[in-house]
Amino acid sequence: MPEIPASLQQIIKICEKISIGEAEPGALNGLFVKARQVIAFERTGLERFTWDAIWTDKFQSLVNKLQAELEAHEKALQDLENSLSDAEPFAIEKAGRDLKYSAEAVATLWDELNAEVGEQMVMSPYPVYDHLLKVGQNILQGHVDPSVLTAFFTPAADFTIRLRAAVKRFVLFYGESSLSECAQKVITNVEAGMGALDKFLQSGQTKALDDALHLLVTTTVTMYTVMSDMGQWAAAEKKYARHPLVEELYRAREAKLQGEDLSYLWQAIKHALKLELTQVQTLLNHPLASLCDVHSQALKAGMARVMYIVQEGEKKSLDELNLPEFDIMLLNLDRLIHNDLTHINIECRLVSGAPNFEELLVTVGLAMDGKIEPEAFKIILQDTLERIEETQNNLDGALEQLSAEDLELLAHCLDCQALGCRELASWCETGDKQLLKNGWRRISASLPSTKRICAQMKKSLGLNDNSSKKLTCMRCGQQNPASARYCSKCSAVLMQLVQAPPMEYTDLETGLSDSNFEHPLPGNILKLEQLVRSVESGQAYTQEAAEVLDKLLSSAYAYRKLYINRVRPALEREQIDPSIAERFEIGMSSYIDGLEICRNFVEDPQIDYLYNGLDQASAAALELNELQTELADYF
Repeated sequence: MPEIPASLQQIIKICEKISIGEAEPGALNGLFVKARQVIAFERTGLERFTWDAIWTDKFQSLVNKLQAELEAHEKALQDLENSLSDAEPFAIEKAGRDLKYSAEAVATLWDELNAEVGEQMVMSPYPVYDHLLKVGQNILQGHVDPSVLTAFFTPAADFTIRLRAAVKRFVLFYGESSLSECAQKVITNVEAGMGALDKFLQSGQTKALDDALHLLVTTTVTMYTVMSDMGQWAAAEKKYARHPLVEELYRAREAKLQGEDLSYLWQAIKHALKLELTQVQTLLNHPLASLCDVHSQALKAGMARVMYIVQEGEKKSLDELNLPEFDIMLLNLDRLIHNDLTHINIECRLVSGAPNFEELLVTVGLAMDGKIEPEAFKIILQDTLERIEETQNNLDGALEQLSAEDLELLAHCLDCQALGCRELASWCETGDKQLLKNGWRRISASLPSTKRICAQMKKSLGLNDNSSKKLTCMRCGQQNPASARYCSKCSAVLMQLVQAPPMEYTDLETGLSDSNFEHPLPGNILKLEQLVRSVESGQAYTQEAAEVLDKLLSSAYAYRKLYINRVRPALEREQIDPSIAERFEIGMSSYIDGLEICRNFVEDPQIDYLYNGLDQASAAALELNELQTELADYF
């Protein structure tokens, strides 16, 4: 079921209670203002969503449907408010039901719209140019007001400056060649395209916009290829250091690089090192970190040393830097990251194509880190076992198609899985983490054979088995391509990690995170505030915002799920005040809504999204912090 905003969920729930006599109409007082704000925000969000989307017939149809549903949505809310004056339960119930239907329709259409945009073609391999080109095309076709272009032009212009600086360094470091000559021509053409866009912004001449788009569509693709070729050239010409970043510093020292050129180099190095930092943070926060024995302390120490050298290096001359030591530091850090990522990827690949075990794997990892309580672990383990049993029952009809050898092997695998699950369950009683490792090892060792046999059984039943090519989202259950990093439906970070490619020259300018499960408050509010400040100061852009917000959202969804799984049984067992659980669910939904508002910034870099989302998330955080005290006895 699509996610309905918390403010509307609250109204719908109260309407349902009014209809059965468990609440009075007065309980709805004061709730309509926020609900109307949500609808108004969705209207604004839809407009901004269309700025850099390709207007296909399907996209146009979905936009029209969503606009109509938003109108129906607003009318249903107004009808509900009008019905309160009569205080007739039947009328309130009907209006509440209409509101629920319209809210579900709006949420469904948003899902479909996001899916449609996710499948649209890419006009440029550089996201900053891709957004710019699509906005420009929509202006020409009359879908978007020309004033919108400015917000997309500025980051693209800054990126173009960095590309020019990279080309200049390449020529200086590696000399004149056919490649350097080509690179200079291409970046000049990119600058010409940006110049034509600037002319359009100044004069409003449609021809300037048309010329700019035609030029940038081809030149940015060529620029991407040229940058890749430059990376290969630089890798082949290494002679001073093993790490490419240190090689750049050696060549900068040799060329006596200084002033603005040296400043651009340090900016490029820091940009490239953000990838390293992202990978380290991914490893430290990954739910499988303890299960896979990630070298947490060594990673933290290594990254801290590297960043310190960079910060200090900017203050010194290149002659003062200990480049051999820096080379060794970076190589050691890369080796640690690669090894730890490999171990995690191995575990993830084991459950790829076995969706019943994907959530269990993450849950075991959280238990290893002490981030899940035994009661919640039991719920998830039982749920997993039930789904496994259901899957097995659905495949029983194909058992006769198996060979005797495969039947024996399958029986052995199932026995191993059952034993592994019993060991996992034993952790709930003893707290011995070795039981978690042993139990999971038994299960994981059986998965390759189980997947092969199950695929054979499905084939005999005439079922399509594409599971091995899909990744299941842990937040919403959506199936995604194996190469995907983010869920196509809800944008959550997918469990399977993508290993970092070898560092190339292009990484200096185009340097490229997984869910962090922790209490969302108050530390994550501080992270959100830091993100807003970084964006304000120009130290963070949409890429960084996406990484931070995806972590916060994944953490929040996981946290809500675990809380709900523990609150509800406690309510039934201990007769806890039901309003406490309701307040938690409403507060948590509001907190998540705030994060989702912030995430609109990723697709539409308007800082108001961050301001508004931060305000909502912070307000929800205060309420949730108060609830922590009331719920402490039960959690």
